[in-house]
Amino acid sequence: MRAFTLIVLGLTLSLQTALAAPELRPEKWARPVIDTSVGNLFQVAPDLYRAEQPGKSDVADLKALGIKSFMNLREYHSDSADFEKQGFTRLRHAMAAGSVKSEDLVIVLRQINQAAKPVLVHCWHGSDRTGFVIAGYRLVFQGWSKAEAIDELRRGGFGYHERTYPNVKKTIEALDVEAIKRAVFEDKAASVR
Repeated sequence: MRAFTLIVLGLTLSLQTALAAPELRPEKWARPVIDTSVGNLFQVAPDLYRAEQPGKSDVADLKALGIKSFMNLREYHSDSADFEKQGFTRLRHAMAAGSVKSEDLVIVLRQINQAAKPVLVHCWHGSDRTGFVIAGYRLVFQGWSKAEAIDELRRGGFGYHERTYPNVKKTIEALDVEAIKRAVFEDKAASVR
């Protein structure tokens, strides 16, 4: 009888845990964009989106969102010239997810700052390189703490491959945010090393 009571108690506790209120997504995190053909698409700010690599079949959905510019972070794949024919501006800075650097962040954030808005930032999956850039955007443009930006990167549902690319998180933790801000906004030649 004692074993039965322990089993029932264990099942009751498990059921209570399963039925507990789900953790709510923080309001300031990127919001998923639904009913679209674009994969892993989130709105970060009114003028900034993040996603995986868009394709030609996504043009109508991107236009419906008002996207004006693409920021492509892929090393070996540039966005199709067909996107320019559709009126989009193509921006690019090739980055390797395994070796992201603060210098990369400065280059990309300058382009985002100067681009026609809204901007869609993407890499292949919209997870690691894109996550690094969006975390940097949060720090530089929105004044988030590193802990807040890393929390969104890790738990935001974007697919960050932390075991494969732990360097992304470590690079964010080591960023000199004030130096990056100076390099992006003030002194184009400022060093961020």
